[in-house]
Parts: sequence; C-alpha cells; structure tokens
Amino acid sequence: MNLDVLIPSLLLPAPIHAMFPPPTVPALERLLARADRRLERAQAVLPWLCERWGIASPYPFAPLLAEYDRLETSGSGWMFAEPVHLIAHRDRFEMLPARHLELSTGEASDLVTLLNSHFADRQLQFFAPTPDRWYVGCSASEIPETTPPYAAHGGSLTDFLPISSGAMNWRALQNEAQMLFFGHAVNEAREAVGKPAVSGVWFWGGGVYPALKQPSYSCVIANPAGDLLIGQLAAQLAAKCGIEVRDLSWDSIPSGRGDVLAVIDSCADFAARADIPGWARELDRLDREWFEPMARALANGILKRVSIQIPGGGSVSSRSFHLTRHDQLLRFWRAANPLSSHA
Repeated sequence: MNLDVLIPSLLLPAPIHAMFPPPTVPALERLLARADRRLERAQAVLPWLCERWGIASPYPFAPLLAEYDRLETSGSGWMFAEPVHLIAHRDRFEMLPARHLELSTGEASDLVTLLNSHFADRQLQFFAPTPDRWYVGCSASEIPETTPPYAAHGGSLTDFLPISSGAMNWRALQNEAQMLFFGHAVNEAREAVGKPAVSGVWFWGGGVYPALKQPSYSCVIANPAGDLLIGQLAAQLAAKCGIEVRDLSWDSIPSGRGDVLAVIDSCADFAARADIPGWARELDRLDREWFEPMARALANGILKRVSIQIPGGGSVSSRSFHLTRHDQLLRFWRAANPLSSHA
C-alpha cells in the first residue's frame, strides 16, 4: 500500500523557526532524513487538492463546497461571500476571515436576510448553511476574478478586490455590503460585548461545478469538521468520485493494496491562529500517533511508499518527501536533523 500524507504547516517559515524552535520529533525527523526531498512550485493546500482531481485554476472552491453543504449547484455560478472583519491602519486594511468571528447561527441568518433583501433586484441570492460559510449564487457569466482570503496579504486590500468580467461591479457590491452592515443591530450587539463587527463580505472561490478526474486513491482520510475548508474539500472530492472517506486517525488507514491519501490539517489550524505553542504540541502528538506507526509500517512492509506533501503558498515553495521501505531500512546511516533544518 502507498500512502500520501498532505500536511500543510508542518513546516513554518524559517524566521518563525528561528524565534520559536520546533520541538524534537524523533520519528518524523528520522523519516525526513531518509527520504528524497523535492522543492516544488509554490502551491497552497486547496489548489493542491483540486489539481489531484484534475481541476485547474481558477479553482471553483465555492461550488464544490456548496454541494458539500447540500446546496443545489447545477447550472449556476457560485462564490463564497465570506463574512470578514476589517481593521483600518494608516495605509492599509487588515482582514480577519470568518473563522475568527465566532458568528452565531442567528447573527448569520439576520445578516444574510439583509443581503438578500438589498440585492434581490440584481438576482443575487445569499446562503449561510453554516454561520461562518456564506455563499452567493449568481449567473456563471458574472463570476469575477478574485483572491482567496489566505492570499490577500502583504499589501493593501484594494490590490485584491474582485475584477469584474461581466456587467456586475463586484467591488461596488462589496462596498455596499460594508455600508449595509455598518451600525446594524447585530454589529452593535457584538461590539457591546467586545466581539469584532462583521464589516462586510469577501467574494472569492467562484465558478461552476467542475468535471472531476478520478484519482488513484482508494481511500481518503480527513477531518471535515475543521475550520479551514481543507477536510471538507477533500471529503467532497473523494465522495463525488466514489472514494471511501474515513475519520482522521492512524487506525483508519485500511490494510491491503492501493493508494491512500491522509489529509492532516491540524497544524495549519494552529498556524492560522498564530498559536505557535499549540502548533508545537500538535507536532508532538502527530509524531507519536502518526509518524511512529508510519515508520513501523514501512519497516514491516505494510507500506511500500510514503509521500509527505507540505504545500507552500505565496513565495514559499512547496516541499515533498518521498520514502520507500528500502529507504527506511537501508538509509539508517543518515543523521536526523532538527525539523527547522527543512524549512
């Protein structure tokens, strides 16, 4: 059996490792020392998943996840209309995405009802199947060019606003949403108890439901309950192609032949919240619960090959480590280096 492990934020940028050295993770360090290492083009985790299913850029994340959330996606265009909080600085705005807002179901419902009332004359319909995951349905011909929140950093947010491709001015629509939400009762109540206001929505991830290519995986192991859309997207892509989806644990790995994909998003969750101590504790747990049994399975011949995929993004290259049973047994002479040496 062959195992691909997709694990974003297993490595953090080198300057962070310099300030906060990662913990000693002996099983992982030995695996990486004996593996063949490759630097690859920068690619974030959601595009990585899409491309394994034959989906090319611009990646239609919204219709894929809308179907996961049981919305009817056929024959129309979809985008995320992500609720965000904007923080004004002297020369730029900083954006907090939905996962930081801790919206309630009632708050989301009230604000989406307001959007639907205001934009009804423009044939836009908004949905909030979960408090922090909002969508807008529109004509496929009106889908603009957008930037995901995870990529909209390093400059002024005006550099990342939607670029319209049809008659609809999506930048103006985002501005209208901000004005609608300003002073709304939901935001007044949130600010009264010290919660960030919902400043507006951020459109991204648009498209129509794509055709999928059947990958080689016989099983996908993921956590659809995570906050970063990673587990949900992996589960949706797998289920759409008839691939078995199992809970995220080492015990879920099936025995036998075939290719298995394990999507571990817990490190990325801590990294997204800038919780470096939590990230370090999670690495320690993964070393015991994933990488130690992985090394044993390679040595025992249960696994023939392991590929550890660490997506990058922006200017950070992606990294991959490829290891066979032969490598695990015969490269024992390679010294294990600290995890930070691979960043």
